Amino acid sequence: MSAPNSGTGGIATTQATNGKQPAPLAVGGGGTTDYVALWTSASNLGSSAIYQSSSKNLGIGTTSPGYPLTVNADSSGPVVSVIQAGAGIAVDAYAYATSGAPIGVVGKSAGNEGIGVKGLATHTTGSNIGVQGQSESNDGIGVEGLATSTSEGTTYGVHGVSDSPEGYGIIGEATSKTGSTYGVSGNTESSDGVGVIGNANSETGTGYGVYGTAVSPTGIGVGGAANSLTGFAVGVYGTSDSTSGVGVVGSATAETGASAFGVKGVTTSTEAVGVFGLANTDTGANIGVQGSATSPDAAGTAGYNTGTTGNALGLAAFTASTEGVSLYAVAVAASVTTGPQRPVGMVGTTNQTAGVGVAGVTDDGWAVGGDNYSENRSTAYFTNHYDADDSAPVFRTQGTCCNGYCYIDVSGNLFCTGNITGNQGLDGGQRTVSLYAVQAAENWNEDAGSARLANGSAVVKLESTFAQTINSGVEYHVFLTPNGDCKGLYVTNKMPNSFEVRELGGGTASIAFDYRIMAHRRGYENVRLADQTERLAKMAALEKPVLRKPPKLPAKPGAGASRVPRPPQLRAAKTIPNVRRPIVAPAPNSALKVHN
Repeated sequence: MSAPNSGTGGIATTQATNGKQPAPLAVGGGGTTDYVALWTSASNLGSSAIYQSSSKNLGIGTTSPGYPLTVNADSSGPVVSVIQAGAGIAVDAYAYATSGAPIGVVGKSAGNEGIGVKGLATHTTGSNIGVQGQSESNDGIGVEGLATSTSEGTTYGVHGVSDSPEGYGIIGEATSKTGSTYGVSGNTESSDGVGVIGNANSETGTGYGVYGTAVSPTGIGVGGAANSLTGFAVGVYGTSDSTSGVGVVGSATAETGASAFGVKGVTTSTEAVGVFGLANTDTGANIGVQGSATSPDAAGTAGYNTGTTGNALGLAAFTASTEGVSLYAVAVAASVTTGPQRPVGMVGTTNQTAGVGVAGVTDDGWAVGGDNYSENRSTAYFTNHYDADDSAPVFRTQGTCCNGYCYIDVSGNLFCTGNITGNQGLDGGQRTVSLYAVQAAENWNEDAGSARLANGSAVVKLESTFAQTINSGVEYHVFLTPNGDCKGLYVTNKMPNSFEVRELGGGTASIAFDYRIMAHRRGYENVRLADQTERLAKMAALEKPVLRKPPKLPAKPGAGASRVPRPPQLRAAKTIPNVRRPIVAPAPNSALKVHN
């Protein structure tokens, strides 16, 4: 055996010379203390990029690793890349401690536009998921995001984006059928922040910003609670850029139970909004909030306010457009006739025969009421655009007990089965009596006045304004009452603009007298006891009761009723990465604020 080789920086090895024993092999190189060795060639060693500290921690890009493996880099590309070509899991992190607040994966980003953890589902079809979280605990959370900034700004606890027309920005499933489980729960401590926001950016397909499902009959697909007692806090916020998209859609698929809600929002703030929807696109029939129901007894959208005092509103609508409609309701399909003058507070429309555009029903109150403070505008305004019949009705009132009714037709005629009555106060307002209008078989206009005989005669001219309301070219009547002693009075020389009064027997008395003129109203000279039988029968055949079967609405929230609970107390902010928004979204502070 030969002696081993030696040299500066060398390592003595042996290499076989006779096929049986190794002979010495010369290996050179050098290195840095505490760095893992690296073969730089077949016979040379050097230092690798891996540093090992005295505590056995490994570091790449750092000489002070604080964890079993610490990697530091200054690069625009990925620091760590893991590829799984099979159907398995690329990265599996498991925090198995049964106590404390263990976290499987933590991602942090110091950039103001950075992302702590980002998941991409790059396949353009199928129900792929960018990030999925699962919790088997009854009180656990599948995915939790915290926006811990307390200053102004649009902070997001969780933000998810999916470019697939069938994908989901965020999907959370709480599969436990008991307990206060949440598919997705997001909290923000900022007065202008958003707990959960989802954007469906695809301009085609049925994209959802946020979609939630619940298997429990009393569960909640998506629940949002704005617990801040100040500021414009929002329970649930959804936006859609598609002209046929929906900002927030909720489906309650349970066929039983009175506590299933497609979308339900609750807020405890005195200025907040339980559910608020914005349709931001300037074109298309976009909808801020839409509710649909397939049950014959269900309600597409229902609003309740259980407050017993104050200006409580069950459903409030607002429009800033001078041509807009704050609340628009359609039964089956919109009417094709001329719409109302804009802007209007509420529009109800239907194209159905005998349908009702707007109906009000009450057990003991006013079914429809209106207040007006205008000097020249009426409180109520009704128009019938039908022009083929001058007796078509415009406004009708009816009682069910006595078959009494009144209606006004397009010609302005009033028809009533009861009396035309006026009330008069007596005894300083202590009691009131009724005065009744005189009714006649023909349409008469009357005028009364006084004049005086001179030597037994007088010519009385018809007052010019009154003369225009009558047809004095046909027969009219004059009734006389002498106010002094005479042989009697009679009328002669009836003319369209005057008549003459004389004393009987050629008398020459000079006395005062009163007269009353009865003449046919102009345009109604030949109308006498007009038969309304056919018109009333036609109206009775077409009209149906305004009130159909009332909808069976979900139970009103209150004592004993199901309410959206507050989200559970989340972990301390210092143990959770500060997730920042990846894209710029509409600022709730400016885009949402519609109240003072």
